[in-house]
Amino acid sequence: MAKIKLTRNELKAQKESLKRFARFLPTLELKKLQLELERRKVVKEMAEFREKITKFRQDIKSWQNLFCENYPKAVQNLVRIENLETREVNIAGISVTEVKNVTFAIEEYDLYLTSPWLEKGIEVIKDIIFFQEREKSLQNKEKVILQELRKTTQRINLFKEKLIPECKENIRMIRIQLGDLQAAAVGRSKMAKQKMQPKGGTQ
Repeated sequence: MAKIKLTRNELKAQKESLKRFARFLPTLELKKLQLELERRKVVKEMAEFREKITKFRQDIKSWQNLFCENYPKAVQNLVRIENLETREVNIAGISVTEVKNVTFAIEEYDLYLTSPWLEKGIEVIKDIIFFQEREKSLQNKEKVILQELRKTTQRINLFKEKLIPECKENIRMIRIQLGDLQAAAVGRSKMAKQKMQPKGGTQ
């Protein structure tokens, strides 16, 4: 604990600090609650999204080996991301980037040299890429929320376990000191009055 001045000015400063900490603490606790709720939402969303990916993979399993064929280039090499459209979402005061849409560029290919399934394959690859980007977006969202949740929890613990108790203890110590000084001043005043009084007795 840092050494403080045992004065009335310091007492006032410590009281103001205590009020400020007491005012900030509920805000931090509310933020923590919001972050916990948002994290649960993200975890649920990720679970549902992964179920969707699993179903999608099962649907294409019967012909996914065709992706290894070249006509004259593998289908996955015909598709690339042209634009990744994102949006900023505010969660409990923090900004999180989400993937909103993905625009693709398709390399030209010869219809006579490619298999009839190629167009379907291109759509599948586009879905796979979108799923990958969406999954990365959700993982990043959870990461950012967790980081902010840890910071907020640390601040709450700092307030509860250190700053507020220290303020209260400082106020107690200053009050004791001021009380002792006041008692000593009263004692000196009484002694001074007694010395000023004439001694009793007759001539």
